[in-house]
Amino acid sequence: MKVSSIAPLCLLALAASCGQNDRYKLTANVDEKHNDKEVLLISRVNGDTLQSAVVAAGTVVFEDQITDPVLVQIRVNGGPSLGSAVLEPGEIAFNPQDGASGTTLNGVLAELGAAQKNLSEQMSAISKDDPNAEQLQEDIYNSYEAYTDSVMNANIDNPVGASLFINSAYDLSVAEIEAALNDHPSLKNYTTIQKQLSSKKTAEETGEGKPYKDFEVPYEGQTQTLSGLMQPGHYTLVDFWASWCGPCRREIPVIKELLNEYGPKGLDVVGVAVWDQVPETKKAMDELGITWPVIMDAKTIPTDMYGILGIPTIILIGPDGTILSRGKQGDALKAAVAEAMK
Repeated sequence: MKVSSIAPLCLLALAASCGQNDRYKLTANVDEKHNDKEVLLISRVNGDTLQSAVVAAGTVVFEDQITDPVLVQIRVNGGPSLGSAVLEPGEIAFNPQDGASGTTLNGVLAELGAAQKNLSEQMSAISKDDPNAEQLQEDIYNSYEAYTDSVMNANIDNPVGASLFINSAYDLSVAEIEAALNDHPSLKNYTTIQKQLSSKKTAEETGEGKPYKDFEVPYEGQTQTLSGLMQPGHYTLVDFWASWCGPCRREIPVIKELLNEYGPKGLDVVGVAVWDQVPETKKAMDELGITWPVIMDAKTIPTDMYGILGIPTIILIGPDGTILSRGKQGDALKAAVAEAMK
């Protein structure tokens, strides 16, 4: 996504002027399977829980005053996220299948959801046997990206645009994020964006060409360290992963292939289980046939130190402790290891 510095459309002002009062009523139909469960409204600004209510007959209702629109995640307490909605003056209807509707900014969210559904349908309609399949997919995705860019820039100073910016910031540099914050100061209010910026700066400190950082993780009365699993004179491939992460699991065969080819030439592999539960990590290790050492129950200790926002994140450390590759997967990872160890 590209963040424009052009003055955005004043949808926030429009939303604020549409009602005669500053109250919202959000009625969420969430399925009777959630009856008697507590549902939370969690702010995307700072992660705070703004309201909670109990489901009855498959429905939960939230009502209160609101000054400025706020994007919230609707989540079953201790359970799954049901979706997102913007709290703004008016009557808001929500269901997990269609999302929120009834007010200005929730209408924008609904249009985004429809565009995403259309993208999936167009992608699915392309035959794998079509010789132009790859180009067609690229054209469709580029069209979708252009659309979401336009929506983000038109709404950059309200919660919808801020949410799209949060998603796009994963692919932006520190300089690009800082420029956007300078052009649109309202984005500075979002704790998530501030954390992204901090993590990006930390990631630059542990990027390719920089020395690796050691870390300590307590587990079963012992201290696990990365350095303790690195052998002198060897290259070390470090895989930050979790059992629930589909892309992490799909990368395991690639790592096995690399270990089989380059293990005899001095390549070691170390897994680091982050954001996971120990029983689930152990189960996944058995299912996936992971034989290399894994630092267990690392939580956020290494991800904070390395500025990791998403997993899998795989780094290759040279014998002198220099990070030679970071963030590559699949064929790109294979190429990086081959180049380092040729």
